[in-house]
Amino acid sequence: SLLYTIKFEFAKRPHMGFGGRFALPLTGYAAFIVVLILFGVCTKLDDDGVPNMASNTTRAVLPASAGHMMGSYGMMMDATAMCVMGFGFLYAFCRKYTWGGITLNFFICGLCFLWCQVATCIVTSIFEGKFIKSDINIASIISADLVTAAVLITFGVVYGFVSPCQIIIICLVEPVAMKLNEHIVIHYLHNRLTNYMSDTFAMVGTIVLWMFWPSFNGALLYDDVTVQQRVVVNTYLAICASCVTAMVTSNLVHNNKFSMIEVQNATLAGGVSIGMSCSYNVQPWVPVLIGGLAGALSSVGYGKIAEILENAGVMDSAGATQLHGIPGVFGALVAGIVVLASPGSNNQYFSANAQWTEADGTSTGKQFGMILGSIVCTMAIAFVTGALNGLLCRVPICDKVEDHQLIDEGPYFEMEMEHELVEKEMELKEV
Repeated sequence: SLLYTIKFEFAKRPHMGFGGRFALPLTGYAAFIVVLILFGVCTKLDDDGVPNMASNTTRAVLPASAGHMMGSYGMMMDATAMCVMGFGFLYAFCRKYTWGGITLNFFICGLCFLWCQVATCIVTSIFEGKFIKSDINIASIISADLVTAAVLITFGVVYGFVSPCQIIIICLVEPVAMKLNEHIVIHYLHNRLTNYMSDTFAMVGTIVLWMFWPSFNGALLYDDVTVQQRVVVNTYLAICASCVTAMVTSNLVHNNKFSMIEVQNATLAGGVSIGMSCSYNVQPWVPVLIGGLAGALSSVGYGKIAEILENAGVMDSAGATQLHGIPGVFGALVAGIVVLASPGSNNQYFSANAQWTEADGTSTGKQFGMILGSIVCTMAIAFVTGALNGLLCRVPICDKVEDHQLIDEGPYFEMEMEHELVEKEMELKEV
């Protein structure tokens, strides 16, 4: 019995790097010290005062300075809630990784919220050719929320397949790549296994994300209430439409039954797909159509394409390809089509000075080319960053997740004996 216990405990431990059991503390403390030092060097508090508003101002436009932080605090908290609560509960979908999904999601948020400010300084300084500190204000916090969301999506892909030590590496690499892509797209291309209880927790995450997605898309536009209203309304219509079509398509794909994975994920596809065109001045039926098509497409992806990818050996634990990848590319292409189909309209695009402006004479053909360029640039940086993350996660200091420990939080948490006995009992029942 003692020998069995020793073997059982040893089997639960992850494969250690040369850092041994200190791999995470060594990597974690080192990362925090680096972030702390660079935070002091690369950031400063934005304490600009309130500027004078011209009496003939026709649009309510406010600068993104500390003096106006409380005016947009709600939008910022909505975006933060999406990252911490929405993704956190969404990643509680696996019975053996509920703690891991929520806890590591929380850890990623804390680290990335800080590191994104440093990444902004690094990327801006490279492109400007001189050292420029990042201003800490409501805009930078919201921007960090958006970048962190991308890291959380990556976590969904490698969910249960990487150790906490390897997650730290991903958190340090991806925000820099995101900021690099953001700068290029904006300034050069002028654009922008489960059980009932775990599924219930994940559904809470879905509802939180569904409720706050309009704020997520419109958070950075709090200083332009005219365009922000358009963004919020279009996102709201699109995500409502995807909720309907995703569930109907799920029922069709699964022979008159709903699949919880599609209810939890594909219902959000409208918010993803409308991201690039949510600021466009279009009729209400357009976002409804875009969201509806995205919801159906995402459901088909979960019901059919996911199985094909799994058989091909592609790892995607949370189905990020079906929720973010396919609807995202679809939404970008649709944005280009909407531009081409609306000559002379007041559609929006992200201009070089990072201000949302009405049509300024830019031809629809040029805008369409900018959108295609943005897609190519984003996908190229994504492939390179993914390969770099994979290589860096192999560094010897980090512990590795063995095949028999995949999507199992046991090696990383102190478990009560009663909890382990319940897990064993459930495993025997499954057999």
